[in-house]
Amino acid sequence: MLPRGSNYRICFVAAVVLVFSTPQLSFGATPDETSHQPYIDQLMKEGSVQSGSKSSGDSYIRGIQNQFSNEPSSEGGATRHIEQLRREDPSLVPNANGEYYTDQERKKLEPKTEGGAIQAVREGKSELKMTMPGGISRSFGLRYGIKSVSQNYSRGSGSGSVDFKTLYGQNSSTDLSGFYEFQPIHSELFGSLGIIGIFGVSVFSGTGQLASAITDPRTGQLFPQSSQTQFQFFAFPATVALNYRFNLFQILRPSVMVGPTALGYWETRSDSKPNILGLSWAVYTSIGISVLLDWMSKEMHWDLYANHQIQHSFFTVDYIQYFPLSGQLKAQNSGVFVGFAFEY
Repeated sequence: MLPRGSNYRICFVAAVVLVFSTPQLSFGATPDETSHQPYIDQLMKEGSVQSGSKSSGDSYIRGIQNQFSNEPSSEGGATRHIEQLRREDPSLVPNANGEYYTDQERKKLEPKTEGGAIQAVREGKSELKMTMPGGISRSFGLRYGIKSVSQNYSRGSGSGSVDFKTLYGQNSSTDLSGFYEFQPIHSELFGSLGIIGIFGVSVFSGTGQLASAITDPRTGQLFPQSSQTQFQFFAFPATVALNYRFNLFQILRPSVMVGPTALGYWETRSDSKPNILGLSWAVYTSIGISVLLDWMSKEMHWDLYANHQIQHSFFTVDYIQYFPLSGQLKAQNSGVFVGFAFEY
């Protein structure tokens, strides 16, 4: 066994011999003299990547740029691609106003329509045509009486009442009605057949009339036949009828209607005598014409469909006449009504 100090000396000598005998770990070696060179230097040495000229100071990236250009720029690098295109095509060079080719071409285009294509269709300014999916099977509307050709309600003989025309004939009346129609058959070419319900109200006002003239004994003259009593008459006609509307003329669409009417009535008076309330029956007839309004405003036409599914709008003119059937009050009325109708 060797002394402990001898072991340390032997290990130290062995380590020194190992270091100086291994060429890969030799000190002072240059990058070109060792096999463990940086990766990029190794690639350049093998020729995979061309290094820039050290004398010109070009970097690796500058060398890559030189590969895509045949002409050196004033700065010693590659000519920019856009500059080369401008030399080849003079139209790409901005003009005196600093406008590029795209700006110049944009001025040649027609002005863009405000609101876009959909707005143009809605206003009828486009070659495109809007479509309204879904068929028409309903309609509704309002009508107002503008001319009473004949307004006459009469009681049976022997009732002793004053004639309706005498009591109310000199005063104007209010006639308003609304309707709703179901159309089981609808054709834009041949017309539509519908079942229509109509409810209206008519209001008349008048002053009571004395049954016979009275002579003033002091003067010998007749007293006025008008009394101080005020009368009001309300009629509530409710009708169910068949309605056929011709569509042969498209814009102008004539129509005919006929059906039974239940006529409720109520007469009030300002004196102490009782009011009158009753129900009678009559036949409702009507001929009229509907004027299509869709063409007047394409935008409104589209809005009505988009918001309420309304496909057609009409201005209507109707001549209406009632023929009495039964009941204490006989309705023999006729008049002209105007209004609006909507199909959906």
